[in-house]
Amino acid sequence: ETLLVDNRHTSLAMRHADTDAVLLRFSCRLPGAEAQRVFALSTGRQVASAMGDDHISRMLPLLAVARLAGCATRAASLLAALTGHTDPVLRWAALREWLVADRPAATATLRRMAAADPDAQVRRTAVATLALLMPGMEAASCPA
Repeated sequence: ETLLVDNRHTSLAMRHADTDAVLLRFSCRLPGAEAQRVFALSTGRQVASAMGDDHISRMLPLLAVARLAGCATRAASLLAALTGHTDPVLRWAALREWLVADRPAATATLRRMAAADPDAQVRRTAVATLALLMPGMEAASCPA
């Protein structure tokens, strides 16, 4: 018997097999598959995620290197440019490094992300970060 499962929309969980079973898994990166997510069977909640784009996952560690490389002006301009990237993980990582390197310069972008970032998780994280960095600021001024 053969069972084909498209893991983009459904998953397969084997709890018990009455006979031996062979599971072959084939995966390929499809356009638009930015992240892979793992969900708990019991609750349906997301428990893990991973980058599907190897270019983005290789860029993430380089953001800290850019900040620590010794040329603050170039690093700040690179980090500022990457806060406009289409990938939300890279966008947030760049902003986080920029905040460490130059908080006053990055604050306007943090406020913009809190108010209008296209990704809901980035908006929530930006709102929470604003609350930590500027405790007197009202959350209502930065809707998520």
